[in-house]
Amino acid sequence: MAKKAATKERFASPAEALFETCVRVEHMIYVPSLTVDEESYCDTFCEEFVEGLPERKDAPIYRQLPKLKRFAEADEGPEPWMVADVLRGLPGFIVQAAAPCRSYLKDGSNGWTWSWGNYWTEWLYAPTEADIATRCVEWAEWRAEQDRAASLKAEKSSPPLHGEG
Repeated sequence: MAKKAATKERFASPAEALFETCVRVEHMIYVPSLTVDEESYCDTFCEEFVEGLPERKDAPIYRQLPKLKRFAEADEGPEPWMVADVLRGLPGFIVQAAAPCRSYLKDGSNGWTWSWGNYWTEWLYAPTEADIATRCVEWAEWRAEQDRAASLKAEKSSPPLHGEG
């Protein structure tokens, strides 16, 4: 599959990019706000990000911030100060992107249905504010490809109904 043009070339604004690819930012953490004082950590950082660090070692956040990967490999979850210590000095944002699970139609078209009642989330790192939409859109498009592949696989493994095939 040919690589799509950069988000900035395809959309007039970051808001349009997010809207057109059906992706939203659920949570956002400004990394430089993670100061030395553990009492100043926001609830989103402690309760959502640290407690929700992915167990999958191939998660995008670990590819984007390899120093965090050690927490996926640990037997116990890290304390917020441990994660903050790894992130200290970095610019940018950690965002939790969300995209609806797509259910592709079985008519051979590229049509699909979705609802915000059933969606995927993923933590991503954006080194600048301008990178937030780009990272979210790239992930959402990858996620849509995964949903499409899963739909095709399910379609092939389904037995034919009476009168089909």
